[in-house]
Amino acid sequence: MLEARSPDITRIAFRGAYYKIWDAFPSISMAEQTAEDMRKAPYPDAVANHRCKVVTVDLGRRPGGCGTGSSSRKARGCETMAMSEKTRRNYPRFSQYVLKKLREHGNKFSMADLDMRFVPYYESGERIKVKPKYGDEITGTVGVTTGWKPVFLLIRRSNSLGSSDTLGPDDEIIGEQYGRKYYPPSPRMTIPKKSDFI
Repeated sequence: MLEARSPDITRIAFRGAYYKIWDAFPSISMAEQTAEDMRKAPYPDAVANHRCKVVTVDLGRRPGGCGTGSSSRKARGCETMAMSEKTRRNYPRFSQYVLKKLREHGNKFSMADLDMRFVPYYESGERIKVKPKYGDEITGTVGVTTGWKPVFLLIRRSNSLGSSDTLGPDDEIIGEQYGRKYYPPSPRMTIPKKSDFI
């Protein structure tokens, strides 16, 4: 674990080699957890022998925002620090998705069209039944589109390309699959907020 305290550092020397500062975290423990996550399950676009050396940077504070210390981050970078370890623990799959998209798109990335009611189902992968504003009831698992302004999808069959419908605020979740039947969703389910992630 390497630690850099200056917000002006964009690379750091380690054992005779230089490493670019790729991300920033509010604590060493979060940096360590991210490194471990990447070691166990590299992002899809990473090479097979992907390795990660973590560098934590104290970005500091300034009026109206936070400092910048990573040459590979855009201004949106400071906002990802709002993601707590609790959020990452409760929603690991969606947290990694958001962080990946922020790295890809920076300030342009928008969660405006993501209906957060579907996050728990994206995490669990369980099948749900949805009543669209127009049309018949449909069932499937929750996926998400690519790009800088994604939306959730209801994927009807895992082995069928193109068989999906976009999900939004007009779609009502009316059932969760248990065995071969669908039952009303639990009223106790916690729905995360967008502010938990960015």
